[in-house]
Amino acid sequence: MEISVNFTRTRETKNAFVFSEVDDSGNVLETADAIVGTVYIKKAKISADAMDIEMLIRPIKKAKKAKAEKPVKKTVKKVAVKKAA
Repeated sequence: MEISVNFTRTRETKNAFVFSEVDDSGNVLETADAIVGTVYIKKAKISADAMDIEMLIRPIKKAKKAKAEKPVKKTVKKVAVKKAA
């Protein structure tokens, strides 16, 4: 199952563009109605011309669990310390 979520740029901060989720008509959704809500993307990672973006959400397959390794026994050697007189 794949979900497509659309966003429009609503503002910017010093280092990021702020995108808010929109419905099919382009209206900004309230937090309670949104799937994702608000997304902050670093300015260095996206074009300044990008006013609208799309996010695709899809589940990923989990990697198989590795076989449990045998625990390593740790030995601690106690050393007597003599106090100086």
